[in-house]
Amino acid sequence: MIEIKNLTHIYMKDSAVERKALDDVSLTVREGEFLCIVGHTGSGKSTLIQHINGILQPDSGSVVIDGFDMSQKKQMVEGRKRVGMVFQYPEYQLFEETVYKDVAFGPTNMGLTEPEIRERVLNAMISVGLLPEFFLEKSPFELSGGEKRRAALAGILAMQPNYLILDEPMAGLDPSGRRSILSMLEDIRTKYGTTIVMVSHSMDDIARVADRIAVLNNGRLIMLDTPKAIFGTLDLEAIGLELPHAAKLTKRLRQLGLELDDGIYEDEELISTLLGRYKNA
Repeated sequence: MIEIKNLTHIYMKDSAVERKALDDVSLTVREGEFLCIVGHTGSGKSTLIQHINGILQPDSGSVVIDGFDMSQKKQMVEGRKRVGMVFQYPEYQLFEETVYKDVAFGPTNMGLTEPEIRERVLNAMISVGLLPEFFLEKSPFELSGGEKRRAALAGILAMQPNYLILDEPMAGLDPSGRRSILSMLEDIRTKYGTTIVMVSHSMDDIARVADRIAVLNNGRLIMLDTPKAIFGTLDLEAIGLELPHAAKLTKRLRQLGLELDDGIYEDEELISTLLGRYKNA
């Protein structure tokens, strides 16, 4: 479990322009869940997830991973072993001669034997949809953009983290590429029981996968709840966020006089509701 308590982080501390990037944020990430973090640019999303693996340290408050306090050096080493961090455009992190060597980099540094490393590499590549017999000895720089992203993610998965933390993993991808990455993440969670924390600007992507959504605004956590509660009760547009297409269309249809329930945010639910209510109209 990830426990974040009263977390505050200040940029440019003790200067005339100091700013609270995070202000007294508390939340718990439940084992096995898919938690999505949203907020306008500068709301503190990336700052928050960089505390989860100790890249940043809190000015006050705490981050505890499976009982390990990430502000304590020795405990942070153990905590980091449980967290796999995937930054925006992870393909830029590729650097080895072959895909195999790149994916094997993390497990090798963990001191595993060569058979253990190879097994992890093969399993990770299969999990992200890169057939080992075709991609194993390829240069990562010969891959397409989507394949590079999958190879980078395989390198994280090969370390078998309990928690997968992703910062805008679909950035720059077309709708087909986004759907592919989301399906892959859902498969990974199902197969390994991995807890996933994802930052994303795409509300439609979030509506599809999130168990819960954490909404940040100016460094503060203003709501943490299910997608239905978030999209049905919170005025996201007032804090500079888009609604999912289905929620936006539902809102407009209600303004035009159609009787539709609050909290509709998925295309399939809206279509089913309209068909069921108005099929005999």
